[in-house]
Amino acid sequence: MIKLDIKIKETFNGMMKKLQREKVITFIKSKIENGEVTYKELYQELLIPYLSNWHCDEDIQELCIFKEHVSTSIIRSIIEINYPYIVQNRMKLIEEGTITELRKKVFIACPAGEYHEIGARIVSDIFYLNGYDVLYVGANTPLNEIIKMTKVYVPDYIALSVSDPYNIISAKKVIQKLKENNSQSKIIVGGRAFRLNPHIFSQIKADFLLDTFHEIEKLAEGDK
Repeated sequence: MIKLDIKIKETFNGMMKKLQREKVITFIKSKIENGEVTYKELYQELLIPYLSNWHCDEDIQELCIFKEHVSTSIIRSIIEINYPYIVQNRMKLIEEGTITELRKKVFIACPAGEYHEIGARIVSDIFYLNGYDVLYVGANTPLNEIIKMTKVYVPDYIALSVSDPYNIISAKKVIQKLKENNSQSKIIVGGRAFRLNPHIFSQIKADFLLDTFHEIEKLAEGDK
């Protein structure tokens, strides 16, 4: 079980609440470099809980939107700045035999209308750290582009991330179109919309509902 120093969590959350971009980025980078925070802890104990539990204590809606966007921007910066270390860490884990370099490809995107991509970005790194070959596309990906890219890339898995429940219908359209085109890729869904409505994934004909580091680790174990 992961046991991250509570002081690290408190410092991270405090800096994030105050939107202290430079301080929190420097803080996390130093903790990663000196080994006080592993990449699994970074995602599972810091970034994902912060995003999942974020709430606004402002009375003015515009300020809440502003704070949410700035917070997301800071999280994105933390992820991007630490990506070279993630690449190095994956190579080290493969050399040690801790993970296996899988011959499995994962295509990750947010369907049309879904602009909250940070969850998909985090999931792409989690798949990568578990040995998968990952193609991450990003937010608001048009249906036809998803179909075209999956035909070229021919992934083993297509992962769709949805935060806004209203965009579940966009994910459903993607899945329907993939099945009409006889895609052999397994379809994974995840994101806040499915955490709020976990029963829906089977109704829209997805194959898996995955949202945590542990769930992706279990999938990787089965793919070895």
